[in-house]
Amino acid sequence: MQHRLRRIVLSQVGPLVMMSPTNQARAFLMRYVKQLIPLGEYRFRPDSDGSMADMLVDRLLATLPYPPDEFRIENPWRPWAGRPWVRTRRRMDILYGQVFKLANLSSDTLDYLDDFFGPMNVETVSQVIHFARTRAITDAQGRHVFATRDRLRRLRNYQIMSIHGAENGLVDVSTAKLLKLELDRNYFRVRCFDGFGHQDCLIGMNPREVFDKIVDFLGAPGEPPPAPSQPPRTQLPTLQHA
Repeated sequence: MQHRLRRIVLSQVGPLVMMSPTNQARAFLMRYVKQLIPLGEYRFRPDSDGSMADMLVDRLLATLPYPPDEFRIENPWRPWAGRPWVRTRRRMDILYGQVFKLANLSSDTLDYLDDFFGPMNVETVSQVIHFARTRAITDAQGRHVFATRDRLRRLRNYQIMSIHGAENGLVDVSTAKLLKLELDRNYFRVRCFDGFGHQDCLIGMNPREVFDKIVDFLGAPGEPPPAPSQPPRTQLPTLQHA
């Protein structure tokens, strides 16, 4: 694929990543919590009321503080106005941090929030421990094998744009600074969007500003993609005739 790519767009997360302060705290806490939680399926919305443990978890999550404007959306003044997605949203946020700004998502998207996020394995989620510790993408065992200096050096040949929501509660905006230190500054650029969180940059009600920047970046004239690297030639053995 190397010679087929000319430009690359990163959405919030890159090969190097700085988790938000609250997510770093979650990551280190997860070291201990994951030993108490079954490492099986973690549902963002259990069937019916779920088990007694599910109900206790939901009662605990209901005490999490949120900004006043988001609290008002979750708790409308009309008591018959249901908010079934609140359970899903809080179960996501306790693992990832604040995944999106609630005011940026339409009611239709919130009603079908489960279609975007399925069952989640706690062991998979706890991999953020390694991301927070190494400030880079790692394998399941936490080994720093992907974002090596050699691989990052290859990215310097590409024009890369990284988009970030200024109010991202999952990945800190300083992720872009980490990437800038490793990539060619002439080819790397950052676009930060005020008023956006993490997921709402893509599935929010008004992401037009974000997508316009992406389209402009990908469609702008520029240098051709780097030439494909040639594999080393191997010397074939000489056949000896009898």
